[in-house]
Amino acid sequence: MAERDRLHQDRLNVECDLADALLRLGHGEDLVAELAARATKNPLNERVTGQYMEALYRAGRAADALEHYRHVRTRLVEELGTDPSPPLQELQQQILTMDPRLAGLRGTRQAAKPQQLPAAPQQFTGRNRELAALTAAVDAASERDTTVVIVAVAGTAGVGKTALALHWAHQVRGQYPDGQLYLNLRGYDPEEPLSPGQALDRFLRALGVSGDQIPQEVDERATRFRTEVSGRRMLIVLDNAGSVDQIRPLLPGTGTCLVLITSRDSLSGLVAVNGAHRLDLDLLPLTDAIALLSQLIGPRAEAEPDAVVALVGQCSRLPLALRVAAERANTHPTIPLADLVAELTDYQRRLDRLEIDGDGHATVHAVFSWSYQRLPAGVRRTFRLFALHPGTDIDPHAVAALARITVETARQHLETLTRAHLTHSAGPNRYGVHDLLRAYATHQAIVEDTEHERQEAVNRLLDHFVHTAAAAVTLVYRNDYHLERQRSGSSEPAISTQVFDNRTLATAWLDNEHANLVAVAADAARHGRSGHVIALSTTLRSHLFTTSRIADARTLHTLALALARETGDHSGQIHALHGLGFVHYNSGAYELSLDSFGQALTIARMASDRHGERVALNGLGHVHYICAQYELALARFNQTIIVARDIGHRSGELHALRLLGHIHCIQGRLEPALACFNQALTIARDVDDYSGELHALRGLGNVRHLQGRYGQAIECYRQSLAIARDTNNVNGQFEAILGLGRTYLATGQARQALAEQQTALSIVHGVGQLADQARAHDGLAHAHHALSHNDEARHHWDQALNIIIHLGLNNVEDLHINDLRDHLSNHQADRR
Repeated sequence: MAERDRLHQDRLNVECDLADALLRLGHGEDLVAELAARATKNPLNERVTGQYMEALYRAGRAADALEHYRHVRTRLVEELGTDPSPPLQELQQQILTMDPRLAGLRGTRQAAKPQQLPAAPQQFTGRNRELAALTAAVDAASERDTTVVIVAVAGTAGVGKTALALHWAHQVRGQYPDGQLYLNLRGYDPEEPLSPGQALDRFLRALGVSGDQIPQEVDERATRFRTEVSGRRMLIVLDNAGSVDQIRPLLPGTGTCLVLITSRDSLSGLVAVNGAHRLDLDLLPLTDAIALLSQLIGPRAEAEPDAVVALVGQCSRLPLALRVAAERANTHPTIPLADLVAELTDYQRRLDRLEIDGDGHATVHAVFSWSYQRLPAGVRRTFRLFALHPGTDIDPHAVAALARITVETARQHLETLTRAHLTHSAGPNRYGVHDLLRAYATHQAIVEDTEHERQEAVNRLLDHFVHTAAAAVTLVYRNDYHLERQRSGSSEPAISTQVFDNRTLATAWLDNEHANLVAVAADAARHGRSGHVIALSTTLRSHLFTTSRIADARTLHTLALALARETGDHSGQIHALHGLGFVHYNSGAYELSLDSFGQALTIARMASDRHGERVALNGLGHVHYICAQYELALARFNQTIIVARDIGHRSGELHALRLLGHIHCIQGRLEPALACFNQALTIARDVDDYSGELHALRGLGNVRHLQGRYGQAIECYRQSLAIARDTNNVNGQFEAILGLGRTYLATGQARQALAEQQTALSIVHGVGQLADQARAHDGLAHAHHALSHNDEARHHWDQALNIIIHLGLNNVEDLHINDLRDHLSNHQADRR
């Protein structure tokens, strides 16, 4: 049944094509009988209706033609709830006014079949997905045979929109036997864009309409154009369109035509109102970019593959830039490609090198400028300042800080830039630019903005990041030691500083901005902005530690320490050394950790900095604790508690209390341990210190475990784990899961214990915390041993022992090297 219907439809289409051709040749009266029968069979087919009306008119039966129109219109309204299409309404008007163009006398002009497509681009590579998407869009839209098919290819300057459109147009031109029309609308050229009237004049002349027959008014020209192409299968390419208003008058009214548009604008109105299908063209994928450049350069590319990859990166995978770079290489065939790479290394001069003299269309800088100049002045300024952000992407709040505008205005500017494809979406509410556009924006900032204006913009951006990071860290971790630096004096929060409604949003901001925070700190360090670098180091210390971002913490705190020493900033030195101390601590470099904390303590006491003294004492206590130097650890934590109470630092007091609790626990003093953890938990909940609360709960879980109160222990661990996950505290998650695994093993649930210990190991394996890896391996070994997986147990005890030996320790918290050796020795005896 479906196949039969398809064949009937194909036959009808062919019959209609023939009728169109005969009508264009001047036939009319001789077609009336045939078309009357066809109209009876297809009463709602508007193409058939129009052909029948035109034949009736030429037969001198205008009244019958108008009566048939009224009859069809009534059925369309009653059965489909719609009026006749615009072309059919126009035909009715032509009959009413006895338009001479309907006379159709034989021997008049023959219908022209323009063939205006420019040549297809040579060395076209890749874009298979996009070509398939174009074909699929046209196939889907063609099923609605009464609606003009519109496809728009949108993308940034130089991305290859015209090349893609022409390549595909040549592939499908055979499907449009009545010809192809092409116009460069010059929407983004240095010349004036073509007006709709100018474009219609050119199209009508190409269709054979003489100059004296072309109407003067744009609307009348549009009507004549729709009449000329009505019923004809034509491909119409509108290249380099500037706006929807430039395009709409050029749209046919018939579903037999395909309109293919390219533009740097997103043409959202054309999609929303006219049902256009938009294909957003991105930069070339890396493999396609390499293939294109290699094809353009030829055999030399095979000899220098590394240089080809480097060139692709320097050209940002932008096809125009790749073609210009290839031409530069081919112009100097004896010069190694590596020399061209070196020439393009200078970020600021790269755009000057990516040009071909005398050809504005082959100059990357020029094609960017045509897009830039069309923007409103405020949006141009935002685009320029965007480039001063050293990170990978940006959100509207940061843009608002850079440009000193409201967040809502920043959003509007970013949307305008994205529609113009001068920025791209980098995620929800985030925006980015590729490197060549960034270089262009930087150039414009240097040309159009003063040095003072640029420096002020960067300062505002850094203030935004410092204050927003402080707001996020305060909400997520609920402790205030990162604010000690700010108390000594800093700029007022910027208007763009974000306010977070809950910890989830604050945590998300810290995760989303992590790479940017590191990037802006490094950039600030290069330009000697010590205050901002030290503030970021101090503010982010807790976050970097709890999320185990060790490499970034090392970079940030090292930069801050160097600048603090250079400027004589004692407080900055103390906090940077504290951060580095925990970097070394997490990496198992305990001597270096002790040295960092020791330096911090010396500086704090010399400067009478009680906050700094507490921070340094706390760090020293941690190292002594992990190294099982419990008496030294007890002394340091007791000193920490005294200082914390003196200065009213309750979070500092609670963290020292919970570590004292762990030491009492290890040494078998369970009641003092219980008292310490309960005190710590009370303080944590009083001051909303989530980190302190999860650690206090974990400590209580350890005590209940040792007391044999396993149900209570599991409940404490679960509460601790929930907080750790909620605050993205990696260390807290590890400790809670490790405790759960041990408790499940103690209650005979070996398989559940095994699963928990595997999770614990996976957490710390990715962040390089060797001491904790040893503890997780020990937990896995015990679980495997309980399940009689003896080889697996031996493997994990071996791993734990090797780590402790590597660290140069005898103990890691409650894990003793002699216990590991005993386990391995007993296992070997069992095997014998």
